[in-house]
Amino acid sequence: MTLYSKTMIAVYLLIIKLFSSGYFLNPNLQCKNVTVRNIHHMCTSLACFEELPALEYFCTNVYENIFKCSSKNIPIEYICDGIQQCRNGVDEDPTVCKNFECRSNYYKCIDGKCIAPWKLCDGVYDCLNGLDESALICRMLLLHLYYILVQKNNSCPNIFDNSYITTCYIKYGTKISIMPCNEYLPVGTTVEVRCNTFYLSSDNKSKQKLVCRDNGTWSQTVLKCKAECGVIPDLNIFPSILHGWPIKPNLWPWYAGLFENGSKKWNYFCGSTIISTNIVVTAAHCVWEIPKNHIQVIAGKYKSDYYINEEGTQIKVILHIFIHPLYQDVIGNYATDLAVLVLVDHFQLSNTVIPICLNWSLRNIVSNLTQDLEGMVIGMGLTENGKPSEQLRAVKMPIVNNDECLINQRVEFKKFISITTFCAGSKNGSTVCNGDSGSGLAIQDPQTQKWYLEGIVSISPKDHNNDLCDVHYYSIFTNVGMYVDWIYQISSAFTEY
Repeated sequence: MTLYSKTMIAVYLLIIKLFSSGYFLNPNLQCKNVTVRNIHHMCTSLACFEELPALEYFCTNVYENIFKCSSKNIPIEYICDGIQQCRNGVDEDPTVCKNFECRSNYYKCIDGKCIAPWKLCDGVYDCLNGLDESALICRMLLLHLYYILVQKNNSCPNIFDNSYITTCYIKYGTKISIMPCNEYLPVGTTVEVRCNTFYLSSDNKSKQKLVCRDNGTWSQTVLKCKAECGVIPDLNIFPSILHGWPIKPNLWPWYAGLFENGSKKWNYFCGSTIISTNIVVTAAHCVWEIPKNHIQVIAGKYKSDYYINEEGTQIKVILHIFIHPLYQDVIGNYATDLAVLVLVDHFQLSNTVIPICLNWSLRNIVSNLTQDLEGMVIGMGLTENGKPSEQLRAVKMPIVNNDECLINQRVEFKKFISITTFCAGSKNGSTVCNGDSGSGLAIQDPQTQKWYLEGIVSISPKDHNNDLCDVHYYSIFTNVGMYVDWIYQISSAFTEY
């Protein structure tokens, strides 16, 4: 490499350094008390030669031969700006421009040419390789435009929710760029919305297209998508908790186990039922006087061992525990044995996590009970061996009216039966037991085939001969239909229905 080449490279690097630092663009730049406004002024005044010796070579050789046209001097900001100022094109020469920094907000082509931002994505190929019109560059430009529009103009609130699948885009001439849907969106943005998997439209619309208007509002009301409830695969068997077979959570996806942190170890202690993506219901006696930070709600799990990893498991912590105000535990004979747990985060709906349906009309399920009505209960309570079940089990339990329950119930247990409870069981060896408390009794609607929550496992008579529940007597359930107003009052404050 010649001395001249080395000197030229050094000068180019100097130019780049000076230009990048704003040396040639700062109108207040002082050099020996002389204000230097542009490169021509700097070279003709020679005021900075002592401070920057390399400038002398630059001004007397490089600038005269390269940056000075035969008819005019070129301000430094015009060099490599994409516009030919000199007839011989030396101001846009790739040899010079490839080592030259473009002005702020200008795009630099691979060949060194600087393209003004308004010349990007205008349908004209200014770069030799045409990258100024490429999809990638246009997307970057539109994203930049997007943030400018959001900052300077009205914008519409984001439409981003787990219940939706959304596509947001904005048009710029003939170009279309995808926008992030989880931020405020500028005027002119189009959003295509449809309900996500496991969600259904409340107004029977399959999809919707909205446009952000000039006043910062959407062109129509956003589609309402509600979590699908009470849907499970077809069942061919009905295993029981006592003498039963294990089942998997996708058969009863609304079940959630409650685990308590005791003796530095998490242990299963009760069941609960998912009624929305962030609400579960359980028995009040399960969470009576237990701090919320000592409980975890786990959905999609069918093993009672907390420390066994299972695919699809979701662990949530509790934001609020609402125990029915009339509940007084054993002093009140376990009446109104019902609690609503509001979770900090929402469940992600999946094949193993789906809420159960609720009939929001006030009713008593055992009033005028004229037909055989059976419910399904699942849990991980004690089995016939007197040990906690290692995994989920289910039992099919016929519902009986209160008169029959009173006749066939132990004397000391009759006080627990009221208008806000009902009894269920077959007295054939299958029943719920310790650890099943809080689990839900579900009934399938014969028309829609959806499952509805009708009861919460409350208490069962104990067998005097062992620690098991007595299978010869009915179990008592909290009658959910009598409390739907109270449940709705709480859950609607945290979930949209």
